[in-house]
Amino acid sequence: MLDSSGARVHPEVFLKGPASADDIFFARSPIEDQCGRAPLATGDRALIYIFDATNPTTPLPNQAFILRDGHATMGDQVRTEAEVVAAIRSLTGQYAVPAATESESAGIDWSHTIFPLGVVMAILLGIGLVLMRVWHRIDPS
Repeated sequence: MLDSSGARVHPEVFLKGPASADDIFFARSPIEDQCGRAPLATGDRALIYIFDATNPTTPLPNQAFILRDGHATMGDQVRTEAEVVAAIRSLTGQYAVPAATESESAGIDWSHTIFPLGVVMAILLGIGLVLMRVWHRIDPS
């Protein structure tokens, strides 16, 4: 969604950095008036370079590929979407899809992870205490 204050984008995939399902708001860039903004329209798919993740600004023309019908377009440059993604993945080694729901997100399975690990740790602590007691009987010093 584009408006005068900036753009709101819903991410599909992250090719670098932590993945988040939250929308990203791009504030207006101070140099946007001189350089222009990427030709994004509401509903477009785009591959956007975000240089400062703490304060993303509206992408300039050289920071966004517009994705349509399997092609990635940046100005006069037209490549396939697969080529562009493969080139970026070869550098970053990442392709992370954000979780659609809270149940799909990363988490700890308490019944199959924490509880069994807690039982094992309690058993090991018990064995250690028993061995310390036996050792102190043998050598009380």
